[in-house]
Amino acid sequence: MPERGYLYAEANCTECHAIDRGDYDSPYYGAPAFSEIANVPAMSELALYSFFQTPHPTMPNLMVPPGDIRDLVAYIRSLRK
Repeated sequence: MPERGYLYAEANCTECHAIDRGDYDSPYYGAPAFSEIANVPAMSELALYSFFQTPHPTMPNLMVPPGDIRDLVAYIRSLRK
């Protein structure tokens, strides 16, 4: 559910990322805003799932539980224009 995804992002992602619709000014330079991520043409639901299930050198070792991934992906996808 997008609403639960927003709550997860608010609790876990706002230190680095702008998470609100239309907010492109992330607190950490280089961390893309969720609105920006959502509007990358190739950013499919599958791409987001894969992203959250693999480590990334530019991010903390964040282990997102599977149910939260589903909600987080739903929230990010809800930001598409």
